[in-house]
Amino acid sequence: MDSKGWTPLHYTAWKGHVKAAECLLECSNMKCARDREGRMAFSVVAESEHEQSHARTCLVDLLGWGDTLLRAVRVDNVHDMKKCLGEGVSVNGRDQNRWTSLHWATFKGRIKSVKVLLEHSAEVETVDDAGYTLLHCDAEVDHLQVALYLIAHDS
Repeated sequence: MDSKGWTPLHYTAWKGHVKAAECLLECSNMKCARDREGRMAFSVVAESEHEQSHARTCLVDLLGWGDTLLRAVRVDNVHDMKKCLGEGVSVNGRDQNRWTSLHWATFKGRIKSVKVLLEHSAEVETVDDAGYTLLHCDAEVDHLQVALYLIAHDS
């Protein structure tokens, strides 16, 4: 940490270095570290000069909005989902178990979330680390309406 309270992740985010940010997040838990002004690395990206670049989009997803999207999906908050997706969050981003937002929506039986994610081109033929497809996730909890909707979208 430097005199501003910035961690290596703050600087990585400020400079737009996606691979370095991924590396830092794999080997540390500094995602929520705050500088002396109370800003996390996510805030630094939002204020950086990389306004519309691919790097900014990746960093925004990696450092913040991806988590927000997953939380919104888990509680079926369609408004927040659309906000995240409108900000450029990857609809196919994955969590630590390689589950996408669509995996979570399927598993939780969140039909409104499933519909929004598919409207935003979520991948239907996706698998997690254990080889589970979306229909495998649904079969675990038996959400018939979700299963039928996925089948209609070629899952």
